[in-house]
Amino acid sequence: MKSRLGRVTFLVVCLLIIGACSETTEPAEMPFAELEGRVTPWGSKSHVDGRKIVLCQTTAEAKDGVCVLSKTASTTDIAGNFTVSEVQAGNYLMLYDSGLSDFDQAMERWGGQTLRFGEADWLSDFLGVDVNSEPVEFRVPEGISHSPHEGWLNHYCTITLSIGNSPFIVAHDMLLAESDRELRCQKVDITPGQVQTIVLQVAYFGDR
Repeated sequence: MKSRLGRVTFLVVCLLIIGACSETTEPAEMPFAELEGRVTPWGSKSHVDGRKIVLCQTTAEAKDGVCVLSKTASTTDIAGNFTVSEVQAGNYLMLYDSGLSDFDQAMERWGGQTLRFGEADWLSDFLGVDVNSEPVEFRVPEGISHSPHEGWLNHYCTITLSIGNSPFIVAHDMLLAESDRELRCQKVDITPGQVQTIVLQVAYFGDR
């Protein structure tokens, strides 16, 4: 009798173990959202079709000009519309193609990396030019009719990456005056489970 009871107990324990091991755990859902956007041309040389858009995530602790570049970019349709799917919750800068160098090649190099616009050493590595000792060209979109002072221009072009042969430009609002306070890089705060929209004004400095 004891032998049978022992065998029954053993079988029950085995079945419990097998049942526990066979249970599947549903993966936790990631806090994803979707971003829909549209670009408008900034200047007569700009265009809206086939533009490349990429997000660069910032943090509350990071200073201005520091963000982590996403590994993938979106491309606008003929009307300038674009969609970024499965975006994790967070705060992002919006970058787009400048037309000055190969955007896709730059994505291979910098995708997933931390960008530090305001740091001379990083900027030199990014542009392939020692910005401390060699001149670099500043890029200003059409529509800024005044001639800003050198300090303002340096700040503007550095913080928006509108400098040298940068493949990226940080989307920003139109400047209306010479004051640095007029410069505002466009950010989007992604909320989980929502579809959010944004409109970007995009310049273009390359040749089509």
